[in-house]
Amino acid sequence: MESSPDLTKLLEEHTELKNSFEAAQDLIGIAPAFFGYVSADGHVLNLNNLAVRVIGATREQVIGKLFWECPWWKPIPQSAQHIHDAVKKASQGHFSKFDVEYWAKSDEKKEGQVRWVAIQISPTVNSSGKVSRIAVTGIDVTDRKEVEAKLTFERNQLETLFQQSPAAMVLWTGPDFVFEKVNPQYQAIFPDRELQGKPFLEICPEFKDQPFHALLTKVLETGETFIGREILARLKDRQDGPLEDHYYDFTYMRVTDANGRPYGVYDHAIDVTDRVLDRKRIEESEERLRLALEGARMGVWSILGMGSTMTLISDARTQELHGVSEMENFDDVVVRRIYQEDQQTVKATINDSIARGIPYACEYRIESGDDSFRWIHARGEPKYDHKTKEFISISGVVFDISDLKRTESALQKAVVARDTFLGIASHELKTPLTSLKLQSQINLRILDEHGPSAFPQDRIRKVIEGPVTQIDRLSRLVDDMLDISRISSGRLSMTFERVDLSKLVKDTFQRLSGQLEAAKCLVSYTIDSEVSVNADQFRFEQVLTNLITNAVKYAAGNPIEVSLKKNAQSTVLRIRDHGPGIPVDKLERVFERFERLVSASEVSGLGLGLYISKEIVEAHKGEIHVESAVEKGAEFVVTLPLYREN
Repeated sequence: MESSPDLTKLLEEHTELKNSFEAAQDLIGIAPAFFGYVSADGHVLNLNNLAVRVIGATREQVIGKLFWECPWWKPIPQSAQHIHDAVKKASQGHFSKFDVEYWAKSDEKKEGQVRWVAIQISPTVNSSGKVSRIAVTGIDVTDRKEVEAKLTFERNQLETLFQQSPAAMVLWTGPDFVFEKVNPQYQAIFPDRELQGKPFLEICPEFKDQPFHALLTKVLETGETFIGREILARLKDRQDGPLEDHYYDFTYMRVTDANGRPYGVYDHAIDVTDRVLDRKRIEESEERLRLALEGARMGVWSILGMGSTMTLISDARTQELHGVSEMENFDDVVVRRIYQEDQQTVKATINDSIARGIPYACEYRIESGDDSFRWIHARGEPKYDHKTKEFISISGVVFDISDLKRTESALQKAVVARDTFLGIASHELKTPLTSLKLQSQINLRILDEHGPSAFPQDRIRKVIEGPVTQIDRLSRLVDDMLDISRISSGRLSMTFERVDLSKLVKDTFQRLSGQLEAAKCLVSYTIDSEVSVNADQFRFEQVLTNLITNAVKYAAGNPIEVSLKKNAQSTVLRIRDHGPGIPVDKLERVFERFERLVSASEVSGLGLGLYISKEIVEAHKGEIHVESAVEKGAEFVVTLPLYREN
């Protein structure tokens, strides 16, 4: 019986469709992506070889199972839930596309590894409009995720460096040099101006007749980096204020876009005004010294004779410096006028010069009537008879080097202060970092040994709270260091306004109530209401915080008494603890930099809190002092003028 032409055609089309389907199945089977079908209720219908190979299974081991309970997702509860929700949505005709973590077998680790897949879940609708099955495709994007994480980390590092750098940094864009990105140090140069989004000359008109805009234009157009050293910038600290001279080391560098086209100019600037002025002062001092020497401001002297008969003959300047007459016995001058500890050195150096015929040079101190002393530098040359070679005299000059010695002493103290600061800072910064590292290592070990189940919700909170506490401590240390830098450079900015000190004191104690409770410090208050002062609220809250935390550190377990009283012209704040107290000889030193009453092993901190507090209080035209005795506790007293209109 012969087939009809229509039937033959149908058979041919069926065969062609079958071949196409098988080819598609083969292509899916070898594709570098995961592919499969699940039923509308979530059971696996089919999947390609790659999908089962990554979990070390066979197709038969997963077909028929609920998709979200399969090995890809089962070890990762959050991923399983995500897949479950997406399949449910697909069964209602909704398309989903997202990145999710999945489990894969690893050749290196028996327990496998967690990777990332970009997954797409698409419903397939039959002729009646119902979802018949759901197509699932996925591509492993672990490498992309790792790159994204690395880029995010690097961006965060750069942003942190930009924001926390002690240098002033800014990015200008376009030919008008619009402020696109400004770090806090740069914004601090213009404290009363909002720079962001404003053109350079519009917001800083004082620079119109200065070279900076022309330099920026040249750098943007040519791409040549400009490096300036100690460049004078005349700017206004306040928009309505006078022009003031500042000096900067800075670098202008062109920034290009993704296509290599000029985008803007980056500026990295350091205020070196203090350095320049200090150097100028030193240069001026040296010039004055030169002029003094040229103008015979040096003293001229001669010594005649030997041994006990040595006679000092001096001019008016030498007489003025030493407090002697024109001619005196050398030994008498040494004993009467030269500082006792230096007398033997002066004699020995003079005698050695005479005996060996070498130049004389010596520095010594002259006692003054006010229990102080003056530093003298003396130098000279011995003279001998040409024939007999016998000593005739030694002559030379003297000049006052007291200022130089004071400068050297100040520099030495500065170096000691720097080394002290670096030692304390490195210890204090390392302590929370070590704690963070140790906590993280312990948690990683627990995670490796017991998996996520070892971290119930209450433990996760503790795991998170630990680093947060250490980060808060690091933040306080960094804030103190930044404040010291601002105080040293005279740039600790203040924004004064009318402040209800009564409320501020109560609010600050309330904010620190957790620390007070942990330290078992019961607080009692005697506070007058509506005590208003003219203050920078943020900075004065910093003072309160320092005084409270100081009491918590040194007087834990003891009560704290707070008193705020106002009189006609001022208000007095007293914060008293009942701790070990402060020795009388240390009462003034507690307000010095890096001063701590006990060692770093007993109490943490840089020893800067009270120093910063004193600077802030004095900036408010107030006073701060401490009243204490050993075993009597300590009472810090702050006096501020009351708020007055106008």
